[in-house]
Amino acid sequence: MFLRKLVLCFVLIFSSVQVFCQEEVKAFADSLFMNGFFSEASGEYKRFLFSSKKEFGETEESAVFSLSKIYDSTHDKEGIFWLNKNFEDKVSDDLKIRLNLLNAQYLFCESKKEELDLFSKEHLSFTPKLLEDLPLYEISLSVLDKNYSNVFSLATASYEKRSDIEGLNTLATLCKNVRIKKPGIALTLSAFIPGLGKWYGGSLMSGFGSFLSFASLTAGCVYAGYNYGIENWRPWVLGGAALVTYIVELYGSYKNAERYNDFQYRQIFSETENLYEELK
Repeated sequence: MFLRKLVLCFVLIFSSVQVFCQEEVKAFADSLFMNGFFSEASGEYKRFLFSSKKEFGETEESAVFSLSKIYDSTHDKEGIFWLNKNFEDKVSDDLKIRLNLLNAQYLFCESKKEELDLFSKEHLSFTPKLLEDLPLYEISLSVLDKNYSNVFSLATASYEKRSDIEGLNTLATLCKNVRIKKPGIALTLSAFIPGLGKWYGGSLMSGFGSFLSFASLTAGCVYAGYNYGIENWRPWVLGGAALVTYIVELYGSYKNAERYNDFQYRQIFSETENLYEELK
């Protein structure tokens, strides 16, 4: 009888120590996190989560939430994927939304369209009111496809339901004002009139400068040939400079149109990324 009581006391003492240790680990991790020691805090939170023998509750959820903030602030996409894989089915819907948004955000930021498409299809069964009113995954995929008309339609419809998210209105406005410039047209225009392709691509002053440079060199070449003769070095030098300017202008017009389109894309891409930041 005495031996049984001794064993029982030992078990109770050991259990209380174990619980105390787990609480201490969590408190220590919280302290590290609050003081900005993210790497160390991450390790302690993981130790707490995997050593915890209790049923998954508020304390464990708090640890997962803190880990998500650490991985988000340190841009640790592998950590975000790991959290989603191991705890998505254990946490509350609010935290699940956050983990899903973080996961999708990193796939979007790395332009992994196929992986984002697969991720969105795998999570069709989990459609909280937030994502019903705001089809963020579909918007993201349309942005990566550069389907600006579809982004405009989705953002406009979503803003009617969620007018509190001003980013949707900004995104819709950006897509509405998109003007795609075709590099081939820019090159062709500059082939006929140097500088015109840059005007078409939105660089008015650069196009005007290119036109003046080519026109001046061409006029100088003609003048030198007329006054000094074709055998003189002056018309050849000026003519060569005019030819180089012409070729550079063709290339510049083509790249200028590409840069114009890329600038618009980066604006829309950045505003879509801001939506993730606003929602998570």
